[in-house]
Amino acid sequence: NKIVDFFEETERNRLIAGYELNSDKVIREKLLSKHKLMITVPKGYSLDIDKDDFIWISSEGPDLIQNIYIYYYDYTSPDIFTLNNLIKKRNEILKQVPGPDPGTYLTTENLVTPSFRQFKYQNKYFAEIRGLWKIEGYFMGGPFVSLSTIDEKRNRVVTVEAVLFAPKYNKRNYLTQMEAILYTIKFE
Repeated sequence: NKIVDFFEETERNRLIAGYELNSDKVIREKLLSKHKLMITVPKGYSLDIDKDDFIWISSEGPDLIQNIYIYYYDYTSPDIFTLNNLIKKRNEILKQVPGPDPGTYLTTENLVTPSFRQFKYQNKYFAEIRGLWKIEGYFMGGPFVSLSTIDEKRNRVVTVEAVLFAPKYNKRNYLTQMEAILYTIKFE
């Protein structure tokens, strides 16, 4: 496990360094000024939705959709950082992501229980969920990775997630690239 962790961290750091050189400064500045958070998004992504507590950043092609969702809400107790509570909040918030047909929306696929772990990264607590998403009422889905942490200065839980739709491709490398973006989260 330590060897695998070492290689994953090395690859993530390599990707982050590349993103820093090729980052979308417009998205970065908008997130900093409005939401008091920073994330390094490479060029090629667009800021699709920028609400007060929900951000949707995407890169879309004909056979590949890479979505990054950032959302936040008040931190009320440490009890929020359980798998069930984070999934419940995820489904509640991401219900606003519409599917292709009226009445369809994004949610967590429950046929496979998502994995959950807690860890420290750069002296900050994180809760990670890895699982599958689906569009309720439609045949569409794929993998996701979600990181949640606390912004102590503003007393809020902030979640950044990578959601991938790539039915024709091996998803591992795309998800690894998106996951590296999540690890760049910082607060003002």
